Amino acid sequence: MAVDESIVSEVVNLADVAVRTASQIRLLRAGRDLTEPTVLVKATDFLLRAKQGVIFINGRSADLHDTLRPLNWVTDAYLALTPKQPDFNQISDYLDQVSSSLSGLMQQPASTTAIAFDVTLTFFEKLGELLGTEADRMLQDDPDLVSLTPS
Repeated sequence: MAVDESIVSEVVNLADVAVRTASQIRLLRAGRDLTEPTVLVKATDFLLRAKQGVIFINGRSADLHDTLRPLNWVTDAYLALTPKQPDFNQISDYLDQVSSSLSGLMQQPASTTAIAFDVTLTFFEKLGELLGTEADRMLQDDPDLVSLTPS
C-alpha cells in the first residue's frame, strides 16, 4: 500500500523535532546552554498548530487552516501517559500546560519549576517515541520513502 509522502515526511520531521526538543530540555534542566535553540521554536509551532485544532473543535473558529493531525498526536501522547479515560477538556488543558511550560523554559529556564521541566520533557519524550514508531512503520511499509528521513 502506498503511503502519502507528505504525511510520512511530516511524521519523520516531527519525530525528529520531538526527540531534539527533549534533548534541549534535558540540557536546560542541567543548567547548560542550548545547542539547538531553533528546535524549541519548531516545538512551539507544533503546539500552536495543535491548539488551532482545539479552537476549531470547540467551535470558536469556523475554519481550519491546517490539519487536525497535530492535535491527534498530542491526544495520542496524552493517552499514552494517562491511564484514566480523559475528556476533550482534559486534553486541551494538558496541551495548555505543555505550551505554557515550554514557553517558560524558553524565556526563563533558571526560574522554571521542576514540575514544568517534567511535564514538558515527558510529553516530548512520549511524542518522539510514538512518532518514531509510526515513522518506522510507514517507512517499512514503503521502502521507497527512506529518502524522506531528516539529514
